[in-house]
Formats: sequence, C-alpha cells, structure tokens
Amino acid sequence: MYENEDVIQLTEADAKLPTTEAEAQDRHNRIVRHAQQLHAEVEAGKKTLAEKDRRIEQMAVDLKALQQSLSIIGSRDPMESAGASDVELRRFVDNDGKLFLRGYESNDPAQRRSDDTGLLTTKPLNDAHRNLIEATEALYVTAVVKHGRDAFNHTGSAYREDVVKGLGTAYHRVQRAWSAMPKFVRRAWDDQNGSGGEFIPTPLLASPMWQVGEYDPEGLLSLFPRTQINTESVEMPVGTLYPVPYKGGGATGDNPAALAKSTVGTDKITLTANPMYVMVFVHEDAAADSIVAAFPFIRSSIARSLAIGSRFTVVNGDTAASHQDDLANWDLRGMFGAIDAGSIDYRKTFLGLRANALDSSNGVDRSTHSLSTLVSDINLVGGPRGVPTDMPIVTSWEGYLKNFVNLSGIVKANEYGDRAPIVRGEVASIFGHPIIPTDAMSADLNATGLYDNSTKDYTGYVIFNRTMHTLVERAGATVALQNDITVAGTYLRARQRLGFKDMTKASDASVRYAYKMGK
Repeated sequence: MYENEDVIQLTEADAKLPTTEAEAQDRHNRIVRHAQQLHAEVEAGKKTLAEKDRRIEQMAVDLKALQQSLSIIGSRDPMESAGASDVELRRFVDNDGKLFLRGYESNDPAQRRSDDTGLLTTKPLNDAHRNLIEATEALYVTAVVKHGRDAFNHTGSAYREDVVKGLGTAYHRVQRAWSAMPKFVRRAWDDQNGSGGEFIPTPLLASPMWQVGEYDPEGLLSLFPRTQINTESVEMPVGTLYPVPYKGGGATGDNPAALAKSTVGTDKITLTANPMYVMVFVHEDAAADSIVAAFPFIRSSIARSLAIGSRFTVVNGDTAASHQDDLANWDLRGMFGAIDAGSIDYRKTFLGLRANALDSSNGVDRSTHSLSTLVSDINLVGGPRGVPTDMPIVTSWEGYLKNFVNLSGIVKANEYGDRAPIVRGEVASIFGHPIIPTDAMSADLNATGLYDNSTKDYTGYVIFNRTMHTLVERAGATVALQNDITVAGTYLRARQRLGFKDMTKASDASVRYAYKMGK
C-alpha cells in the first residue's frame, strides 16, 4: 500500500485489521517507523511536501483502524480461552479429515448425519467452543439484519465474501474465536477449504438454544425424564393392569401344573410435542456493532422466556377449550404482563399438574394442614413407586414458609449431613420426600385452587409421581431469522416443541393437588 524501497516495506497486508494483539502491535510499530523514515526523506529532498501530507493522511487512517482493533482485542470475551474438553471436539472431524460445522452437508435437513451434531449446532463442550458458536450466530444475525438475502449467494448456502468481511466487529470476532480453537479443528477447516486460517462459517439456518435447558433455577424441569419423538405425535402402548406375581414351587408328579399367568391389559397414549415460541424484532437501522453487543443478551432473554414458559406450564397448563384459570387477567409472578392471548396462550400448550389433579378428582381443600394430612396426600398419589425422592412436594415459596418450615418431621437441607439434595431447588424433605419451592406455583389463588382475578388469598402444593410423567421433546429449541423488507427489519424467533404427559393408567391419579392454603 505504501512505497518504500529502503528500510520499511508496507504491503496490502498491513492495511488489514489484525486478529491478535501481538500482530496489531507489530503493525503499529511498522507504520510509525515508516512515518519517521518518510519524514527523513522529505527533509533530504527525496519527497515533496504534498506527497508527505498525502502519505501521512493515509497512515493516520490505518493507525485509527489499528487502534480500534487493539481495543477490541483488549476486551476479549473471558470465555475465549479453551477448556479441558478439547479432545471431545475431535468428534466433529471425521476419518477423512472433514470438519462438520452443522451436522449435515447441505441445507436439506434430510441429509443429517446419524449423530445429528455439528461444530456450530450442538451444545458447547467448553468455553472456546461456546464463544465460537455465539460469534458465528452474531455474524449471521448482523448479516441478515443489515443485508437481508443479499448477504448470501443465490442458494443461501454461503456468505458473499465482500458482504461478510464488511461487517467489521462481527466478522473479526469470529476470526478471534476461531483462532482459539484446537489446532486439529483449524487444520481440518484449512485442508478442506484452503482458507489459510481465515474462517467464514456457513450460514446457520436454525441453531440450537442450549440456554433453554440451562435455565431451571429450582430444578423443576429436571425432575422429569425426557422422551424424544421424531414426528408431531407418537402412539405408545401402555398397560391398564399390572402383571401379578406368584410363588414358585417345585414340579410334582409326571404332569406338573402349568405356571399361573397374568393378563396385562393394553391401551395406548399419544405423546405430542406442541410448539411454543418467542419472537422479537430487530430494526435494520441498528448499528452492526450494537447488534453484536446486544445479541448475547437478546438470545439469553428469549431462551429464558421459553424456559419460564415451560416451567410455568408444567404446573399451570390446561388443554381444555376454556382454561381453568382466568388467563386473560393472570400475570403470573408479574413475569410477562397480563396478556390476553386467547387460544395461543403458552399455558395451553399441554396439561399441567394442577389441572391433571383436578381432572382426576384428586384435589383437596387443605385449609387445615398437618403432618397427618400430608401423609394422606402422599398416599393418594398412584402408580408404581420407587424411593421417596420419586415423589417430590412442589409448592410456592410463600407456601413453604407458611406451611412447611415449622411442620413436625421436616428436615432442612442443611441438616442432611452427607445426603445430597436430588436437585438444586430442594430446600427440605419429609419422610424422604423432597420439598421444592418454585415461582411456578402461584400464591394468588381462590378457595378452589384456581385463579379467578377476584379472590387472591391462597396458595397450595402438588405431590406427584415424577417417574410416571415425561417431558416430550421434538428437535429441541432452535432460533431462526426472517428478514422482512415491509417492516424494515428482521424477526428473531426462538421455538421449541414440547409436551408433558402422565404415563400412568387411567385408574391411577398420579398427582395430588392441595389448595386453599395460607400464605
């Protein structure tokens, strides 16, 4: 870019933004030395004053770019350093040295690999991996918001290089994150693309939101086993009668009696995963650097909202045409506002614990609460039982402080000794049954255990057989983008398909709901 035949040679490479602090500092020193030499040449009469001014003006522009790059490098993401799980990243490099970025080789989801994972479409294995995924997602969001479809080639399978390299901070963040990956991963990319270390990821269509699974503060969702399904719904056979055991005996005589047999009644249940989504809008006039800075917050916010919606629905969901609670006026815990969403209210996604108990006539007025009534409630939970920890007691924080803290027989978590709580939300136990307070259990209910926007004086608890309930998942949570020129912006949508199913036979009430409890 600059001419110099004597001491310092500056080339086109010197005009590019560096990716490491050492490289940036070296570039800075070279330009400063070149400026000093240019000044000496002018003094010696080899260059005109006008030439000197033009060259110095150009070097000032380059120095400003270098200082910006140094500032970015100096504020590196603390998660950029690699963790101890680098060796696990080898699973994304196959035996032929090919690096799988998305888990499939084209935009067609039907061509997925059997393990259905890629470097950029799986839960991070360490901090460096997480940083790379988040950087590539921020690059994609910035590209779509700023350029829409023009950011990609005609098939949408690759970025236009001139566009993506013009995204500044977003592009260089990807390069820095890429430089922190293990050498065997970078080498696989270089070998198959001839990039020489420059990493331009393929555009992400719908990337996983592992944060949805991470946000479970009291461990409510982690109480339940998960069932993965590959279609909208799956029919599963279940037993309506349990087989009877018999005492065995030795054979007598030459024609011993046949062994007694049991009949297992059969039925089927349908596992369904219904969509739940969160969508936000990003205006096209937003600065690229602002999008990069805000995207981690936006992403975590929508993931957290999906997780909260799932947790609240596990306790309060109802699939009846007319929900048992007054949803239009119920701002549960002041979380989302009093939304009148009608038939698309998130609390209609699947049947929750409270409604299940009331539908099974297994609800009870517990205005009088004692150790004996609690034992009675425990005994009225049906289905095959294992250890007491399979039957947790889930209540509100208000209900725990009012009705459980001083109850005879309660053992607080700090008194367990070497017995570890089953989940992080367990604060006490009784007869081995964990007590888990959660904000998903309301404290503004009426005397019948419902929300009616009138009487808001009570709370309650549910006791359930967690081994007989399952969370039904299809494909997990994903985030996708859609640019819309008619509104001058881009919609960012997070979506998951989730269900919740009681697996017990019809005659067994697997959950007990105690209501009309003080708070």
